[in-house]
Amino acid sequence: MPGLMRIAVNAKRCGCTLIGIEHHLLVPHISPLLTGGSTCVENREEVASFFADAGLKYMFVGHSHIQHTDSFTSRAGNKITEVNVGALSGYPAPIVDVSVLENGRLEYNVRHLKSFLVNGHETDAGDYLARHACDLIFRITECRDKKQFAERTEALGINSKKLLPLWPVIKPLLKKIDTALVWDAYKFLKAMHLQGNVTRSWSGDMKEFFLTAYHENDKSGRKEYLPRILTGDNHNYQINSVSWIQQEPQQEWAALTGEVINSSAVQIADNEFYIELDLHNDLFDQPIDTAKRIHDYELPLRCRIVRHTELEIPAGYVLSYCPKGISIHTPQGILCCSYKTERNKIIFRKIMEITEKRIPRNEITIWNTHLRKWADASNEQIILKKQ
Repeated sequence: MPGLMRIAVNAKRCGCTLIGIEHHLLVPHISPLLTGGSTCVENREEVASFFADAGLKYMFVGHSHIQHTDSFTSRAGNKITEVNVGALSGYPAPIVDVSVLENGRLEYNVRHLKSFLVNGHETDAGDYLARHACDLIFRITECRDKKQFAERTEALGINSKKLLPLWPVIKPLLKKIDTALVWDAYKFLKAMHLQGNVTRSWSGDMKEFFLTAYHENDKSGRKEYLPRILTGDNHNYQINSVSWIQQEPQQEWAALTGEVINSSAVQIADNEFYIELDLHNDLFDQPIDTAKRIHDYELPLRCRIVRHTELEIPAGYVLSYCPKGISIHTPQGILCCSYKTERNKIIFRKIMEITEKRIPRNEITIWNTHLRKWADASNEQIILKKQ
């Protein structure tokens, strides 16, 4: 640890962006039930706090094979963002391109392997890997004796010695599992993403800010800038057909639209589908560092920002859980989010309304607490279940 601290201190002195890479996770992405325990490092919160307080801003990890971005904030108010990079050998074969921007922040985009050669023939990667994942599950569920179960779990890198004492319980469970569920999972894997149209609109100061930034880029830079603006800080999007709806100076609103696919918004556990609807996490959600602050803090601008997501419930599925949302009134304005059902739709709205930019020094900790509660409520997942 002292060696790491020296590196961190020297890097901060030089104005460098600190980026870490390790195998196990610091943060239990999605849910501690799925990616907690030995998936994370031992004493994960202590280790994550150490890195965050040392100035490490980004950590790239693997192990769980999922593609997901999460963050952790230490008690001192320092935030570390963790990118769990999925395995190229597993569905949906993500490829992550990372860039360090001039301001020290990271930008990354996720694309997916489209095809590879199998026995000399070009094969659709998504279809092949989805089937492969389901085959692995099926090979376990069809086990009918202890030896077969031990061999197949060991082949997956699972310690069968810990599971074999439970064989009297596992065996009847495997018999009851409907094989069709495995192929239902395959079908859903092929559609396991959120897809639709996205529109972003700006007026007033925010319109001027975004249009100014857009026109400061050259022609090629503008082409890259538009998808980035449309996705906010969520780098799990695939964006197509981006275009302006309107952008003229005399018009009150500037509006941008495009087709979007979010391949990491859906997870499966116990035949339930957990879906994240907060697809933009770019609303001044960084906690304010209070460690050395002696002055009040001023937010960037007065604004009202609304995120609105509508999800159509697929035929054959029902809503199993819908979060309650939250509404927080502060001296600076309102932080709220809501979830409601309307026929076969689930509607999520997230609002930040800032009317007072100044946060007194002695109220910053309270503001940070409000931000965390708001983010936690916005990041809750709805749950769909097959009928």
